[in-house]
Amino acid sequence: MSTILESIFELNQVKELKEALKVNRPFVAHNLSFIHDVLSKKAHLQSLPSLINQWPAKVDVHLPDASDEISTLEVNSTDAYKMYLNKMGLLFNHIERYDDEYNELLFAFMMALGFSKQSFARALVYATPEGGGTATHFDQNINLIFQLKGKKRWWIAQNETFINPLTRHTLHQELDPELASYQEAPLPEKMPEDAQEILLEAGSFLFLPRGCWHKTSGEEDALALNFTYTVPTWIDLFGAAIRGRLSGDPKWRESAIGFDDLNTSSEAEKKFDELLDEFKSEFTHWQAAQILGVTEGN
Repeated sequence: MSTILESIFELNQVKELKEALKVNRPFVAHNLSFIHDVLSKKAHLQSLPSLINQWPAKVDVHLPDASDEISTLEVNSTDAYKMYLNKMGLLFNHIERYDDEYNELLFAFMMALGFSKQSFARALVYATPEGGGTATHFDQNINLIFQLKGKKRWWIAQNETFINPLTRHTLHQELDPELASYQEAPLPEKMPEDAQEILLEAGSFLFLPRGCWHKTSGEEDALALNFTYTVPTWIDLFGAAIRGRLSGDPKWRESAIGFDDLNTSSEAEKKFDELLDEFKSEFTHWQAAQILGVTEGN
């Protein structure tokens, strides 16, 4: 059965994209008619002024102190446009909430790329002024980027410091404690020297893998549509299955109390050990198909 990928890319590009997804490598394609003839033709994506005029919610403005999502201000669309003219980038979040067609596209790509049905998907538009861009960072999610207007330059590098990170991080900012707990190498001082440089133009597509270092710069005023997927890890699927199983048992639903002194603490630990022993005896019989049957509805 044909998927949305076959309707957008050539067959060899579909193969390359799926392989890039498996090995966490960027993939880029240019001059796609899907972007020129479908996405860019939507009234609110014709230009930034048309989007500003039709946008019903607040806009995130990336402030110049960091030029990144870690430093934003939420303002109305009129004020956002004024700040854009002062070279600040804009983020229009969750456009799928205002147009069901984006929900359909988000789901179609999710299914075609084999993402879990538990994935959190959203559609965003980034407006980048000429000379603007984002600081070096990595994301915990997967991004499909459709360049609608203008030119935007990207630098992308593999992340040797954090493999499969669970949280986002911007270089030279404070580390999340959990992220720091699985650091495997020193943090780079700047974008790695072996970074891949990619120029996106109107009609270009970029698959940006989870966890890759990247930064951007607007060669000219640019507008891009991002489909962003926070795909659950095996930790998440297993955790959901455990909660689903244990929530049906009233003993596991008891409040975890009794740690206020030595005597009651011992009793609480004994009760917890009994629950764990019971769980362990059942856990040895679990199979992946059973868990995925719950989380994926197979």
